[in-house]
Amino acid sequence: MWLPSLRGLRAVEAALRLGSFSAAAKELGVTQTAISRLVKEVERQLARPLFERRANQSRPTVFALSLQSGLGDGFRRLEATIAEARRAVDDPTITLSVGPTFAMRWLIPHLTEFHATHPEIDLRLATTIDREVTLGPDTLAAIRLAGAQVPGFVTDALFSGR
Repeated sequence: MWLPSLRGLRAVEAALRLGSFSAAAKELGVTQTAISRLVKEVERQLARPLFERRANQSRPTVFALSLQSGLGDGFRRLEATIAEARRAVDDPTITLSVGPTFAMRWLIPHLTEFHATHPEIDLRLATTIDREVTLGPDTLAAIRLAGAQVPGFVTDALFSGR
């Protein structure tokens, strides 16, 4: 799928939202001339005018106004996606779903060793008596008593025998 340049679309979105090339330039940290060039490049790529230019004024065309909401939503979603990806990589928090008996009898006694080995990781435990493995948005892994593969999950045996 072909799209105009991301920098150009960002310039168009800012100019539409802020109402002027000058305000868009200030927000994006570039010159008004740079905004004008980026907008012209998008207009060329789309083969449609986005702004009617008159002496020191630019007014958005109907076509540009029809893009405004979608561009704004798209950039907000892109920013949110990037922020979420950064949090996922940069956040050293791991939430582990475990049964309460396993947590009390085995896992909690071993947490001191885990924290000594991995002091940068914030390990959180979510206990549940549900044998069904369901991971929430913040839960990275689960430990369950199971004798076989769990469909849809990568499984590893932690212990063998009793």
